[in-house]
Amino acid sequence: MCVAGQCISPPIGFEEFDATNVSGNTFRATGHLQVAPSLVKKGDTTRVFWNVAHAASCTVLGSNGDGALGSGTGIWNMFFSGVTGKTTSAIMAKTTYTLLCRSLEGATPPTVQETATVNVLPSFQEL
Repeated sequence: MCVAGQCISPPIGFEEFDATNVSGNTFRATGHLQVAPSLVKKGDTTRVFWNVAHAASCTVLGSNGDGALGSGTGIWNMFFSGVTGKTTSAIMAKTTYTLLCRSLEGATPPTVQETATVNVLPSFQEL
């Protein structure tokens, strides 16, 4: 947007979309970083969803290494996860996913960061 010769880039935004979870059910994703389901059994996978607009770059990384170079999931440097999201590796413990986006030149704030957490259901063993 330009006013009186001064151009300002739009801020980073998030766009809703119809997504599909691991069970094959559709839901309306917010566009913000989210995991579905966010509560899993140890060793299960989940899916990570996001859809970012007006950013120069975005990356998503898991505290378990998901989304990183050399990980089994591949690199998650993109604006949109796709309607089926990105499938995680096996979740063995509480895992936090972080979305970090860099704004277009001149936009504020210069970066946007969000997190989403996957928790593991407790397991019980009779004595």
